[in-house]
Amino acid sequence: MPRIDWHDDPAAPPVNSLVPAAAAFVERDGEILLIQRSDNGKWSMPGGTLEFGESLTTCVVRETLEETGIHIQCTGLVGVFTDPLHRVEYDNGEVRQQFAIVYRATYLAGELTRSSESPRVEWVPRARASALDMDPSQQVRIAWAIQHPSAVRIDPA
Repeated sequence: MPRIDWHDDPAAPPVNSLVPAAAAFVERDGEILLIQRSDNGKWSMPGGTLEFGESLTTCVVRETLEETGIHIQCTGLVGVFTDPLHRVEYDNGEVRQQFAIVYRATYLAGELTRSSESPRVEWVPRARASALDMDPSQQVRIAWAIQHPSAVRIDPA
């Protein structure tokens, strides 16, 4: 389902949904696990939305495996990202306020595998990650994870 990310834009449609999501910042040998999304063509960390009956940690492990073929273990938090000025519009009329918890995770096993959600999956060198076409929200999250390896970002009140 195609999506449009709106950032602090007065033309953005009103929010009608709030869905918890999780993403994984996985770094191995100076490279970051990234996917190219099929819904907007932009690069991002693997992740997705919480399903009934699972924890958010289980969600990010499941989504990472589904989108990348990589098994991970969550080791901590990068941060909580809930910017009300970031809205995600889907072609079915849903407009979500951003709500993402980003986990720090380690690689356990697996080989890079594409999926219907991620036509490209790569281990991207840190220095090249910022040059990829990605939503500003992803850039902020990745930069925070790299620059603050032991701190957790909490959105301001």
